[in-house]
Amino acid sequence: MGGFKKVIQRAPYKERSQPIARKKLGLLEKHKDYSLRAASHNRKKSQLRSLRLLASNRNEDEFHHGMLSRRGPSRSTLTSGTKKWDGTVAADRGSKVLDIDAVRLLKTQDMGYVRTVRNVAQREVRRLREKVVLAESMLGGAAHEKEDDDDDDSGDGDSDLGGLGLDLDIDFGLPHSKSSSSKPHPQSKPKKIVFAEDPETRDQYAADAEEDRSDEPEAAPQKDPSTDPKVQLELRKLQLQRLRRRLETAERKLQALAMAEHEMEQQRARMGKTATTGVVTKKGNMKKVNVRKR
Repeated sequence: MGGFKKVIQRAPYKERSQPIARKKLGLLEKHKDYSLRAASHNRKKSQLRSLRLLASNRNEDEFHHGMLSRRGPSRSTLTSGTKKWDGTVAADRGSKVLDIDAVRLLKTQDMGYVRTVRNVAQREVRRLREKVVLAESMLGGAAHEKEDDDDDDSGDGDSDLGGLGLDLDIDFGLPHSKSSSSKPHPQSKPKKIVFAEDPETRDQYAADAEEDRSDEPEAAPQKDPSTDPKVQLELRKLQLQRLRRRLETAERKLQALAMAEHEMEQQRARMGKTATTGVVTKKGNMKKVNVRKR
């Protein structure tokens, strides 16, 4: 009977496949796979727990050469018998330490660069301050002129500021409104072309068109908004606000550069061979040393 069972063809064994919704996760995980994964996770968790306990109970004064990141003599078969050390210590990267004179020279070069940038920033601050003062004076003159124009309607909008002969469209270094010459002119109405059969009909059409044109009211001349004193006053206020923001940014940059230069100068003085007058120690005390007269 046992031999008969072996002869009968059995269905081939097939592993259960992953469902279509979980096909992207790979092969179907059996319970034995989960057991192995869970055991590995628990083992690593216990190791981390024991390492945390050792780290919390360590002695800060303890030291051993094995703590360094440099390995001892190699134990491989190719380098057996050698007494050399391989690897580098954590604090050493093979860089050559510069002497104090070279470092002071580099500090001097850095100070020169910072001083150059500070001088450029100082000139920028001075230029912006002059522009702000000029813009404020122009804005005050424009306000007085606006009041005079409101009192006297006969005045035109292109008069000079405060009678000083200054144009309102003075350039403060910022983009301003376009002049009236750069604005496009209003387009004229398209002409209607009529084809007449004879000269009499043509003359009749021309006479009728001339009468219609004479009956139409004349369009009022369009006033350029850029010549309005109110519009120009608002533009001046906007430009003054922009100039003040630029001035604040430039002043903050100048202050930061001055502080950096002062700190570098103090560092270079502390690196000198002899004590320098006016050096502040770590405790905050000022050192005063007699310097030989030159």
